[in-house]
Amino acid sequence: MPVQHLRGMLGDDRVQPLLDRRGGELGMRAELHFIYRVVGVLCLAAVAAGRGWAAPLRFVQLNSARGEVTKQLGKNPMWRPVKVGDKLKQADQLRTGKNSTAVLRLDGADSTLVYVAPNTLLKIISLSTAKTGGRQSQFLVSRGGVNSKVRGLLNRDSTLEIRTPACMGGVRGTELAVTASTEGLTAFGVTEGAVAVTAQGQEVALPTGTMNRTKPGEAPTPPEPLPTSLEITLEQPAPDLITNQPALELRGRTAVGALLSLNGDDLLVRDDGTFSATATLKEGDSFFTFRGTDVANNKAEVVRKVTLDTRPPALQLQ
Repeated sequence: MPVQHLRGMLGDDRVQPLLDRRGGELGMRAELHFIYRVVGVLCLAAVAAGRGWAAPLRFVQLNSARGEVTKQLGKNPMWRPVKVGDKLKQADQLRTGKNSTAVLRLDGADSTLVYVAPNTLLKIISLSTAKTGGRQSQFLVSRGGVNSKVRGLLNRDSTLEIRTPACMGGVRGTELAVTASTEGLTAFGVTEGAVAVTAQGQEVALPTGTMNRTKPGEAPTPPEPLPTSLEITLEQPAPDLITNQPALELRGRTAVGALLSLNGDDLLVRDDGTFSATATLKEGDSFFTFRGTDVANNKAEVVRKVTLDTRPPALQLQ
C-alpha cells in the first residue's frame, strides 16, 4: 500500500514516526506489519460490538442416491443429476423420480438424516445458525414423502421444521415421516419423540406412536394411533382379466395419506382414500404393479395381469 494512502487513512502523526525509525526493506515490512495490526484491532472491535458476527455457511450433504435424482441450485432453472457428496444449500431443491430415492445428512454433529421417497420434490427453505450455535433447518415437501431421523440435537436452540402446502411440523429429537399428495393432503407420523403440527393458527401435538392428517386450508386433525398395516384394495381390474377392449380403467382404495405408485409413477390418493387411473392396453399380457407406503413405513403391493385379446374366434367348419 502506498505511503500516501496510509497518511490519508491514519494521519501523519502515526505514520511518520514508523517510517523515520526504519528505512528501506525494513521500513516496508514495518509498514505492512503496522497495517495488519490496525486491521486486526478494527475487526476485533467490530466483533466485540456485535456487528461482525457471521454465521457459518451451512449445507445439506447427499449421502446416497438411487435411480433418477436431480438437483436445482438456487434461482438457476436447470435440473442437473446429483452425485454422492454434493452439498446443497439454502434455496436449492432435490427431486426424485420413479423408483428413485435419496438420503441427505444435515451438517454439524447432530447426525440428522432425511430419507427422500420416490416421486418427491424437496426444497431447502432455510439453513441458519443462532449465536448460541443452535442450527435451524426448514424444508418444504411439495409432493412425495420424507422420513427424518433426528438424533440428539446437541443444542437447545437447534430445530428442524418440515413444511408442506397444508401445514408445518416442528421436530426435535424425533423419528418421523411426512407424506404430501399432489393436492397437498399431508400426513405426519411419529415413531419416536414428538412433533407439533401447525396449520390455520392451530397446533396439534403428536406424541410417539401417533399420526394425523391435514388438508390445505383446514386445521390439523387430532392424533390417532399409527396403523400397523397398509392395504391396497383394487376394484378394477379383476385378477387375470381378459378383455377385447384396449381402454382400461383402474381404480381402488387405500389409506388416506399413503403414498401410492403405479408401475413406478406417482398415483394420487384422494382425501377419501380412493384412487384411479386409465391405461391403453397392447395386444397380449400387461402387468400393473401398485405399491404403497404410509407414515408408519408400512408397505403394500398388488399386481394385476390383464390380457388384451382382439383376435376373432377361429371359425370351425363341420
